[in-house]
Amino acid sequence: MKQEKSLFVKLVQCAVSAGLLYWIVSHYSISFSTLFPSLASPLALVATLIISLGFIQILAAVRWRTLLASMAMKLPLAPLLGINVTAIFWGSLLPSSDGFAALRILIFSRRYPAHSATGAASVICEKIYGFFALFIWAIVGMAVLSRWHWPLIFASLIFIAFIYLLLLVLPLPGKISKNPLWASIHSWLSTLRQQFSLLPHARLLPLLLPLILTIQLLSFLIVFLLFQSIGVSVPFINCLLTVPLIQFIALVPISLGGFGVREAAFVALFAPSGVDASSAITVSVLSFLVLTAAPAVVGGMLQLTHNIAFVRKPL
Repeated sequence: MKQEKSLFVKLVQCAVSAGLLYWIVSHYSISFSTLFPSLASPLALVATLIISLGFIQILAAVRWRTLLASMAMKLPLAPLLGINVTAIFWGSLLPSSDGFAALRILIFSRRYPAHSATGAASVICEKIYGFFALFIWAIVGMAVLSRWHWPLIFASLIFIAFIYLLLLVLPLPGKISKNPLWASIHSWLSTLRQQFSLLPHARLLPLLLPLILTIQLLSFLIVFLLFQSIGVSVPFINCLLTVPLIQFIALVPISLGGFGVREAAFVALFAPSGVDASSAITVSVLSFLVLTAAPAVVGGMLQLTHNIAFVRKPL
C-alpha cells in the first residue's frame, strides 16, 4: 500500500513537471534552437563549474565538519566531501525534490554506525540553518524588488517556513504501538532530537552563518555567470535578490526534482529584468547541470571507484 502511494505521488510529480514545462514551451513558443544558443562566453561557464565543484563542495564539507566537531566528533575533510557528492549522485537518480540530506544521513550512518544519530542531527541542523538563511534572502529580495503584490509567492514562503518551524518544535508522539519497527524509529528520532537540542547553537551560528551565506552567495553568482555565458546581461544585484526566491519556491515538493516549478519561477521572476523566457529556461537548466549534475558525476565516479575496489578486495 505504501509503495503504491509513493508511486502515485511520483507520478503526480512527473505530471506536474511535464505539464509546467509543456505550458512554458508552448506559451512562449520556445524552440530547441533558441533554448540552447551558442555560448557567448565559454569562460563564464567554466568559472561556474570551478565554483560549483571546487569552492561550494569544499565549503559545504567544512561546514559539516564544523558541526560534527561541535558534537565531539572530529573527522577529516575528505570523507565528508566524498559523502556529499556521493549523496548528490544517488539523489540525482531518485525521483525526489530534495533527497540529498536523507541520503547523506544514510551513507554517514553506514560508514559510522556508532554515530548515526550524531550525523543525522548535524545534517538536519545544517538544513534548518540553511533554510532560514535562504528564507531571509528571499524576504529581502521581495522587499527590495517591491514584489509584495505576488501573494501566492509570499504565502508560499511563509507556509514553508511555518512547516519547518512546526517540524522543529513539534513534540514526538509516545510509543503508541508495540511494533518493533515503530519502536526503533521512535528511539532513533528521540535520540536525534536530543542531540539537536544539545547543540551549542549560540556558539555555532557565528561559525556556520558565514559559511552558509557564502555558499548561497556563490550559487547566486553562478546564475549571474550563466546569464553572462549565453550573452544576456543581468545586473548581479538582480540575481542576488531573485535567485533566493527561485530556490525557495523550488523547495515545494510538487514536481519531479523541482523541474517545471524552477523553470516557471525563472521565467516569471527574471521577466522584470528584461530576460526573455527562452534565456530564463536555458539558465535554469544550466544551473541544475552545474550545481547538481556536475557534482553528481564526481560522486558517481567515486562510487564506481569504491565498487571496483570492493570487488577486487581479497576474501
